[in-house]
Amino acid sequence: MIKTKPNEFILFHKLLMKNAPDGYVPWYFPIIKYNKAPDVKCSWKDEKARLSYEQALKRLEEGLNVGIAARKEDPLIIIDIDDYSFRLEMPNGGLIIKSRKRCGFHGFYWKGETFDKINIPTDSGEIRAVDQYVVVAGSYCETSHADIENQNIPNSLKEEIKRDDMLGVYTVDSYGINWNGCATLNSLDVLPSFFLKKLKEEKERPQIKSTSIKPKGKHSALFDLTIRDIISIAPTKREPHPLHESDTGMNFSVSDNVAHCWRHNVSLNALQFLVVKSGYMSCLDAGTGHKGSNAGTSKIINDNGAIFYAWLEAKKCNLIPKNDPIPVKAMKYIAIKHNLIKKEYKGEILPNKIYNIVLKLVEERY
Repeated sequence: MIKTKPNEFILFHKLLMKNAPDGYVPWYFPIIKYNKAPDVKCSWKDEKARLSYEQALKRLEEGLNVGIAARKEDPLIIIDIDDYSFRLEMPNGGLIIKSRKRCGFHGFYWKGETFDKINIPTDSGEIRAVDQYVVVAGSYCETSHADIENQNIPNSLKEEIKRDDMLGVYTVDSYGINWNGCATLNSLDVLPSFFLKKLKEEKERPQIKSTSIKPKGKHSALFDLTIRDIISIAPTKREPHPLHESDTGMNFSVSDNVAHCWRHNVSLNALQFLVVKSGYMSCLDAGTGHKGSNAGTSKIINDNGAIFYAWLEAKKCNLIPKNDPIPVKAMKYIAIKHNLIKKEYKGEILPNKIYNIVLKLVEERY
């Protein structure tokens, strides 16, 4: 049984091209059946992976999925809103697609002369404007009632979605008869508020070049761990993210000894991965932004709590010896947290009495 809806794609393409800039040709490419990951041997950015409209339609008619990308050099802007509470902030005049869960939205727009074509990843959605993609209308991804129960939406909406015949399908949202094509965006100011907040945070965040934290001399085995010590997948192969929701998307891979989250466009070394796994920080906050992603630098820099919770998680997962020494920075974090020393404490090591109290606290409470 074919679960894709080719007619939705036909409508999507027609509406997208209604007022497309001269010379624009959509960058369609193959997506894995019932999934959101590229279905190509080369990069989806390679011209060899590109599909014509006719090829994309044929693929959907065969029950296979298709993606569409906003490339760096083309005028397409894609706004992806995952958080239902922000749905009304989608800029007016876009071609709006309902996601497979029926409570997320993809908006398609054209770049105006004064609009900066950038990516902005957040936990509530993303601006996908520079070599980023979404699944096109008509594609299908397996979606269960349990997936809907996990959404942060009103219970009445959950029940409505469960009865939706299009559950799992990406569909074109309804339009008025006077819709004249995708709106043109001329300023970042028209973006939903949480994107603007993210941009402001990144502008104000200190830019630190490295997230490598490896002390010299005798130190915790935490700092010797590599991502390969924690997870094992084939290089560059995409899989579901092990640390956050990814029930259909293969948005996680490992290369060059770091993990990559393709949902948030960040990389994670072993320490960063453990910080996320511990629950102390989100993937977006702990990770280091990919070049051009606007995800920013990692927030674990100068955060002793990150060191403590990464060390604790490594112990819980038996990645380091049971008698592995707790890092000095982690001890300082516990000492400050339990009001044993002031935040302004500048000493390299703790006084003996405080040191022993911290060890006991960690053993008894953590």
